[in-house]
Amino acid sequence: MSFQKDGFEAYLKGKGLKSISTFCYYLRRTQREFKADIDTEYSRDRGKALLSCIEAKLEKSRPFESKKSIKSRIKKRKRKALLQMRNSVKKYVDFRTASIPKEKSEFTVWDVMVGTVRDAQQLEFIIRNNSYYVPAHFITIDRLPIRYIALHEQGVGSEPGIHRYGEVIASQKLKRSRIPVPLNRNNGDEIYYYFKVRCWMKLSPPISIRDTHRGPPQFTSKHLLDSCSQSYQLFSVTSENDYQLMTAINKAFDEIRESGIKEFSSVYPINDDYTLNVCESSISIMNSENETLEKISVGSFFFRPNDGFKRLKNVINTK
Repeated sequence: MSFQKDGFEAYLKGKGLKSISTFCYYLRRTQREFKADIDTEYSRDRGKALLSCIEAKLEKSRPFESKKSIKSRIKKRKRKALLQMRNSVKKYVDFRTASIPKEKSEFTVWDVMVGTVRDAQQLEFIIRNNSYYVPAHFITIDRLPIRYIALHEQGVGSEPGIHRYGEVIASQKLKRSRIPVPLNRNNGDEIYYYFKVRCWMKLSPPISIRDTHRGPPQFTSKHLLDSCSQSYQLFSVTSENDYQLMTAINKAFDEIRESGIKEFSSVYPINDDYTLNVCESSISIMNSENETLEKISVGSFFFRPNDGFKRLKNVINTK
């Protein structure tokens, strides 16, 4: 039942929902989604849809005036059950809505998990089932909620990179033995997060793997996933200054490759206080007084971009 709010509401109304037991069934399903550690717009929409249907049912279930009537007592109990359901669902909807950041910063909402893919067999399962799984101990409470998953496909196929991402629509904790992928070690009782995604979408162009390796999942923002060209940038850019530095570096390397000139030189503004200078096969940060604050060779930066970027960003973030 992968519906948005309107589709799920129409589905519920189409089912009729004539009995309390039917309401209870959908209530339990919705509550499991809300109680899960993974918050998604999809689960909030399902909750709002169920809440709307319960409230509509309450409007039609006014108790009989005669308190002695058996039908009245039965209807009163049903109404009380519906009220309890309504209050329970409303509590979860209000809690999840309140947990959404009021001001979503492009560099502070790190709700994209970049998960590694071990081999072609695992990748085939992930794509076929629109799912992803990872040991639960890798995801601490401060990393929640996770709204997107991207796949780090290093060492898988002929073109390693981050080619795909998907929106999380549901999750649950399972023992590893319940995930139908052969175990590569004796950890069948280990608890895993098992995610379902709406679908896997292609990144165009894909993000190349540079100075990062397969290992525990890492986290970034959707803005960076859409903007970065190399994997190290996803986890190094944490502010607007960093993003402007990344843009200047990308432009510099693009022009170095296109020019073909061995002693290429140019200047790239970062912000009002700093510029990125490329001269004599080196990259340097200069301030507004033309003082060189940090200098790295182009070759060193190319082979270890993560370390080079951190050295440069430490300069522009020091006030």
